[in-house]
Amino acid sequence: MQKGSRYLLVWLLSWIFSMNLSAQNTATVKSFVMTTDHIPVSDRRVDLNGNPCALVKVQVVDEIERVEGNTIGDIVSYGVEKWIYMCKGYVTSEST
Repeated sequence: MQKGSRYLLVWLLSWIFSMNLSAQNTATVKSFVMTTDHIPVSDRRVDLNGNPCALVKVQVVDEIERVEGNTIGDIVSYGVEKWIYMCKGYVTSEST
């Protein structure tokens, strides 16, 4: 392999690797809708104090491995729709 070909190969692999890393950090919210849909009793979750959790439905093509925040239980997958249950977190006087 010639010296110029090696540099091209290294540059190409570096570019592909950097594109892969940047793609993972560019998730954006396309829409946000608050609904009053009723959650069946079998699908409801509560926190340790017995308070009901919020159900966040996320539509993504890829799998979600983890979610940051006050999540309760595992992520439930229904095809491209993922259900994430979250409880109210600690609120400080600065954030209210």
